[in-house]
Amino acid sequence: MKPGSNFINRLRPLGMLTAFVSWIVLNVEGARAAPIRLTIQAKGTNQVELTFSPVVPECFYQVLARTNGPTGHWIPFTGGFIGGSNKTVTATRDLGGPGLPRGLTVATLGHWNFVAGYWGDSDDDQLPDLYEDLVTRTDPYSGDDGYGDPDGDNWNNLQEMQNHTDPLRADLPPEAQVTQAYMSITNTNRIDKMTLTVHNPGGRLPDYFVLARADRTLRPQSNAPPSRPPPGQPGGGPLANRRPRPERPVGWPFSIPREDQMITGPFRVIGRIITSPDVQDYTYVETNVDWLMRPVFRARAHFALQPRGSLRQLDEAAIRQTLLSVKAVPTTNGYNLSVINPLPYGRYLLLERDRNVPQWRASGYFTVGTNSDPVPLHTDFKGMMREGQSPISLPEVKFLADADQPEFTAGWGEDSDGDGLPDIYEVLVTKTDPTNADTGNTGVLDGYKEMAGDGWSNLEKFRRRVDPLKQAPPPAPVVLTQPIMWEVHRAMDPRSNLRYEPQMQIRVAGTAKFQPIHQAWWTLYQMSDPHDPQHVRGNFDLRIFWTIPGPHPRQSVGGP
Repeated sequence: MKPGSNFINRLRPLGMLTAFVSWIVLNVEGARAAPIRLTIQAKGTNQVELTFSPVVPECFYQVLARTNGPTGHWIPFTGGFIGGSNKTVTATRDLGGPGLPRGLTVATLGHWNFVAGYWGDSDDDQLPDLYEDLVTRTDPYSGDDGYGDPDGDNWNNLQEMQNHTDPLRADLPPEAQVTQAYMSITNTNRIDKMTLTVHNPGGRLPDYFVLARADRTLRPQSNAPPSRPPPGQPGGGPLANRRPRPERPVGWPFSIPREDQMITGPFRVIGRIITSPDVQDYTYVETNVDWLMRPVFRARAHFALQPRGSLRQLDEAAIRQTLLSVKAVPTTNGYNLSVINPLPYGRYLLLERDRNVPQWRASGYFTVGTNSDPVPLHTDFKGMMREGQSPISLPEVKFLADADQPEFTAGWGEDSDGDGLPDIYEVLVTKTDPTNADTGNTGVLDGYKEMAGDGWSNLEKFRRRVDPLKQAPPPAPVVLTQPIMWEVHRAMDPRSNLRYEPQMQIRVAGTAKFQPIHQAWWTLYQMSDPHDPQHVRGNFDLRIFWTIPGPHPRQSVGGP
């Protein structure tokens, strides 16, 4: 068994609570929690015991499970946990229940990886940060990724998370909506025409719709009453041989489901509707319909799902062989690239380095088409892709210098072991095993290892184009003497691609030491002139410094 763990960075928002200076001199908690280490042990024949720590009190946590094969993906393993005051969570969970990963048993426990992490949603896109880190591989701190559909199968990321499916691997699309309406009756045999309306739920356009019909007939009556004697005979008469009415239980008729009086036959194909761009509703007229028997119709959208390239052998040597030659030509707004001889349907990561930054750093993802023709790409002067990334988009970075004599290459962009890092990035940059989520069995996924010892994970540095093997010191503190609000706003920008969390300390007139404050913006507003906060200087000094953010209680996804 390979236990997993993680450390998720979080931003603590600046709220607004108190308006009195006497309330604001408080102690600030530690800004960063230690990496979470998760252990899972078999208990009995159908249970496991989970233990992970440290956790932050009142924070919501989740445990994900993933098969350790290249086609696996992370799915929730439990219903979540609330961090307690002892900073450790211990719980026992059954295996094989509804909603749990299929095939996960005590006997197969060693073929699965597990990870525990903070289940908050920093960018309010309804996807937990841990899910964005490891499953959708999007930026958990910005963007509206909940309704994205990177694999083009008409299931958005939120639906894929709810269905426990892989948002980067196409699944069968949702069924189309069919409504039916009868036309006027044309004869006494109840034979008529029916107009069907097929509504495409949106997203990717299907190749066509297949219509099917199931006829319905009356259900034969069981326990039929015997024939009634003729009038004049004993027991005869109009009410003779009537079956006694059964005693109605309490709650009747709602407590007893009524038996369907109709029998629905098998579906058979009756036609096909060819789709057109920008058309959502299609009509189809079916004749020879018995409107009283109410046949059932359904439509299934047919999609030619795009194949996905794969490697026959998955190891470091095979991944190195996916490196491609890239030709770069300077233009007026960046560089035009041509990627030579890619694998059809492969997913690649473009990397860049230059004379000033010799370490490879990610530029963007791209997907190859049906053949091995050269793939045209474009980057800005920093060597970063801004448009055309597929199926994953890296966040934009603002504080990079223009590339000096850049060099480009491209390699396998899949995350075969599920640690959050692309395979080629592990081979060229972090030097970790792309087929093992936890290189060295340290208890921490490779994406969450802090190889430079500065508190930043490999995954966050990968996203922000920072060298994971070098320390990234925080910006120098700033001291503002009797500042106006505009000066505070300007000083709050650390000008770093890494997401540092600002901390403020205040020194009120007549005191000698800086003291930490909570609810900084509201506090500063109250201590400034509320009628002219942009020009009147406050009677205090302010010190701003930056720390690495950590988990904190706030609104959670799927939890309290």
